[in-house]
Amino acid sequence: MSEEMRDQINKVKKWKQFINETNNSNKKIVYHGGQLNNGNIDGLLYVSFDKEQAEAYAKGNGGIVRIFEIDMGDVILEDTARSILVKNKFQSKEDGWDLENELNLYEILDPNFTTSLSDDDLNKYFNILKSMSVTGIQFTDMDIISLKNGIQNVLIVDKSILRSYE
Repeated sequence: MSEEMRDQINKVKKWKQFINETNNSNKKIVYHGGQLNNGNIDGLLYVSFDKEQAEAYAKGNGGIVRIFEIDMGDVILEDTARSILVKNKFQSKEDGWDLENELNLYEILDPNFTTSLSDDDLNKYFNILKSMSVTGIQFTDMDIISLKNGIQNVLIVDKSILRSYE
């Protein structure tokens, strides 16, 4: 048997083990289709449960699809994330937005949007989440393929929950 064939067999075995371990816990497989800085994660990291979403994002942004496993145990839902925003009286950089009802969550938390929180408020917000041991936020996102809201993605707050599969 060739060395290349052995490598392929070992990759398949490793993948099966990875899937089996993931299916027996709060762990979920997620996909990231953006670029990473030499494999390092800088800034916000969005991941999807849907591989096709990551592939479409990667195609449009010159990235590659990476596979991760995350533990969903300390991932909060969007409603909880929004209630923390409202409770702490955070405001968009643009006046007049109701953070509880009017914007998509990523438009509030991603500094690339003019509707996001200020950099200072983003740091405060993420520090609040970290003090509560929140590792991520599951939220409704825009489906990059249909261009309609409705897909569930996760914003990773604590990157230490990521387990990379190569």
